Amino acid sequence: MPNKPQRIYRGKRGIKTLDRDVVCVDRPSRWSNPFFIQNYRAIPWTTIELAARLGVRVRSFRCKTKLEAVEKFEKALLAGELEITPKLVWQELRGLDLACFDRDNQPSHADILIKIANGPRPK
Repeated sequence: MPNKPQRIYRGKRGIKTLDRDVVCVDRPSRWSNPFFIQNYRAIPWTTIELAARLGVRVRSFRCKTKLEAVEKFEKALLAGELEITPKLVWQELRGLDLACFDRDNQPSHADILIKIANGPRPK
């Protein structure tokens, strides 16, 4: 019986290479979370590009906490406001482990992706 898909921490000293059944979902991948914590030193360029394509201000992607960033990611994904869709997540990430730089004790958008990818097929 296959193992349940999980989130894998890619710390600086963590995983350097990924197995075939592991997908990297951190920046700058297509699966990254465009929402960021406002006290970061720099705005992620992937967020700047997405804001320009959507015609919205980068300011709308700022969050006060990591949890807020994850909640906004889930809401935007389910509302179809991102370039990825729940259906695409389900088709391409189903059954795969996801790797990112969020520690195990932190909220992560990878958990949202795993939930959608391994849940019922989205409409």
